[in-house]
Amino acid sequence: MMTGWRDCHFTANGVDFFRGAFHDYQIIWHQRPGVQFWRAEVTRQKLLNDADNAIKDWRTELTLGIISDENKAALILPMNYINVLKSLDLTGVSDEATFTAIRWPSLPQE
Repeated sequence: MMTGWRDCHFTANGVDFFRGAFHDYQIIWHQRPGVQFWRAEVTRQKLLNDADNAIKDWRTELTLGIISDENKAALILPMNYINVLKSLDLTGVSDEATFTAIRWPSLPQE
């Protein structure tokens, strides 16, 4: 029995496929993510960066142990927002319609 990875690439009907795992000499192909998937991932990263910038002072205060109880409590909502963004499943985003259908959460206001 032989298992492992093989670097391969082919296009069928305009769909890009890449590197498949193989098991007993049968290659299992994986569809390469399309442009809309990467657009969604870039959007997610921008939202995560915005959220991180909004709370970086509080994170520093928390690390130094000088954060007020009020700011510590206020940090919970943005952290929940970040967790929701990270947990979004973007694997099904393949075209404009599926990109538009993504329900991006709103950044909580201070």
